Amino acid sequence: MRGSDRVIVNTAAQYIRSAVNLCLSLISARLILSALGVEDYGVYSLVASTVTLLSFVINAMVVTTQRFLSFYTGRNEPDRLKEIFANSLVVHVVLAVILAGVFEVAGIFLFDGFLNISQDRMSAARIVFHIVTLNVIISFVTAPFRALLIARENIVYVSVVEVLDAVMRLIIAYLLTMCVSDRLVLYAALLCGVSAVNLMLYAVYDAKKYEECVRPAKHMLRASVIKEMGRFSTWTIYSIFCITGRTQGVAIIINRFFGVVMNAAYGIGMQVHNAVAFLSQSVANAMNPQIMKAEGAGDRKKMLRLAEVESKLCFMLLSMFLVPCVAEMPALLSVWLGKVPDYSVFFCRGLLVATLLDQLTIGLGAANQAIGRIRNYSLAVNTIKFLTVPAIVAGLYFTKDYHLIMSLYIVFEFACAMTRLYFLKRTAGLSVVSFVKNVFARELLPILLLVSYCASLVRFVDIEYRFILTLVSAPVLYAAVIYCVGLCPDEKEIIRSLVRKIKRYVGNRRKAFLGRWFPKRLASILFYETFGRQMNWSDPRDLNEKINWLKFHSDQSLWAELADKYRVRAYVESKGYGDTLVRLYDVWENPYEIDWECLPESFVLKMNNGSGDAVICRSKTSFDTDGASVRLAESFRRRFGIMTAEPHYLKIAPRVIAEELLDASRQSVQSTSLIDYKIWCLNGVPECVWVVANRTKDSLEMMAYDLQWRPHPEYLVASDHYRLMNTEIPCPENLDFMLRMAKELSAGFPQMRVDLYEVGGKVYFGELTLTSACGLMGYFTSDYLSAMGEKVKLQ
Repeated sequence: MRGSDRVIVNTAAQYIRSAVNLCLSLISARLILSALGVEDYGVYSLVASTVTLLSFVINAMVVTTQRFLSFYTGRNEPDRLKEIFANSLVVHVVLAVILAGVFEVAGIFLFDGFLNISQDRMSAARIVFHIVTLNVIISFVTAPFRALLIARENIVYVSVVEVLDAVMRLIIAYLLTMCVSDRLVLYAALLCGVSAVNLMLYAVYDAKKYEECVRPAKHMLRASVIKEMGRFSTWTIYSIFCITGRTQGVAIIINRFFGVVMNAAYGIGMQVHNAVAFLSQSVANAMNPQIMKAEGAGDRKKMLRLAEVESKLCFMLLSMFLVPCVAEMPALLSVWLGKVPDYSVFFCRGLLVATLLDQLTIGLGAANQAIGRIRNYSLAVNTIKFLTVPAIVAGLYFTKDYHLIMSLYIVFEFACAMTRLYFLKRTAGLSVVSFVKNVFARELLPILLLVSYCASLVRFVDIEYRFILTLVSAPVLYAAVIYCVGLCPDEKEIIRSLVRKIKRYVGNRRKAFLGRWFPKRLASILFYETFGRQMNWSDPRDLNEKINWLKFHSDQSLWAELADKYRVRAYVESKGYGDTLVRLYDVWENPYEIDWECLPESFVLKMNNGSGDAVICRSKTSFDTDGASVRLAESFRRRFGIMTAEPHYLKIAPRVIAEELLDASRQSVQSTSLIDYKIWCLNGVPECVWVVANRTKDSLEMMAYDLQWRPHPEYLVASDHYRLMNTEIPCPENLDFMLRMAKELSAGFPQMRVDLYEVGGKVYFGELTLTSACGLMGYFTSDYLSAMGEKVKLQ
């Protein structure tokens, strides 16, 4: 899959996941708030956030592992990938054990009079702290497995696991409402169980899917690898410490100055913030590996362009929903929570605005990680985030106005976003003018129109459930404006490409369904798409129509056997032509069980039920056996015939066969490939010989000959793929034998194509075809198809 296509698929997967998780998490939050009550909800938000403050290393190591895996994937160094994963896994396990001790020591200090928690809930809060600590450790061990999936750009599986996570959390929230024991402790324990399930899902899948997911061995553990990753992770840890410390530090400040009731409001705000942040992360997860790979491959220009696209898409995707949500926040919280805790609207709005400002240059953070020189970036850019905490403390020392909290939060977030431009200009040669032109200028008009539209609805429209109108209409209008003025030409082409791919995917899924359950209906559709007219089932006339009719209305008891490239050998032998069979070396029912040692220096591998999937080996010394197994495995899984309405192919048990590689240089006629002599037989009588030569992946040369070996180019329709031969092919010396052989092999069948070769003066059998081009031949003229069709007698 191309990089742009993968970004589209991964972004779509994460975007769908984010939308589903947003809905599920909001429902869960309401149930949990109702089950725990405002005070216990505030206690959990405080305790969990305190532990999260100490677990900033987790996210740092995820970023570090994913960065190095993506970077060396771009450099195509598979052995290096195994070392990185093995060392990363060991480091994660060791640090998880160390963190357990750090958390418990920190807990002694936090619960010794520092946290503002009532004494009757202090015991439960301590238990929750221990459980959440275990949860963090499990999440820490999960990190390298999740990082591997992101580096491999398997965002679809990550999205599936994350949706499952949200579903499990919703079930927990529902069960919590029916529990009569201490719900706070039970809630923490069940969430810990969810983390354990996630670890299992990631670890088992990675172990089965990816070669670099290896069990750490002593020879893989290298101090140089750990040191290299350590240098990167040290400053990444500092960056995430600043980010997480700011978020969780504000929670502690609120607790000290205003108590757990306002903590509950801040916790609701963070719940909303985390839910919508998934939308930004969906784009980041999809694009960050591409950014890392581009830098690893030495393509700095592409890397910076991807960083621009990530910044723009993150901002636009979030603003599409955040601006309407900010405008309708009171109504949304009322519908969501029922009874809305005090200050919740204030914190939700403030955190969403801050999140949106951060997206203005979010892609530049990924670009800086790709470059790997992050010390100065971390010290300046992310220190700004952490300075929010002392600024709020200082402000609250002089005034107890809680509005100051979010005001300073937003100001520092904007300053951080703008600082990224300066650093990337110095470290990566970023063109600020280009970034402003491609990102800021393109964002300005759409966001102004969106804000104006939402503000107008709130001010001038006074109807019940107005928020539904706002949430539905605003994103639609905004998306239209974005497409018209917000996207650059190359970005518009990506959108158009996505639409085409979606249509093609849906069409293919529909055809696969019809091919499995209603193949005749699919045959009608394919016929109409190819020729622009309906298939005449009641009175078929030309050869294409009669081939389709025969697929569903004739005796097909032998079709699967004759189409099977392995079983057809017995049929050819029974007709007395066993000496024309190409030498068979072996046959396997699994492409990964091929015995390479038993094969000679040159050979050809192919599926017995496919077409165009041959793997040719001319020299075993330079042959990629692993690559061949992978290619054959893909053909093995493909159900040939289901998309082309050829149901007899579905009755063939797939096998891999190894045969002698015929030497094309020993032919009497020069050709870059074996020359196919495809003899058309109608009612067991040869009609013409369709000759194919100089076959490549994208084209072939063809000519039609009658039985007296006179060329008939007027029978054929040339195209980019089917090209007419410029010179005549001399008559094969064994033509009479070929015609007699074709006649006897096709006896008893209304129509059949017999494919033969002539190499070194000897005739070799190729295959028998009963549904040439699945009855959609376009390389013969309509007149000739009609003439051949008239000769086919249907029973």
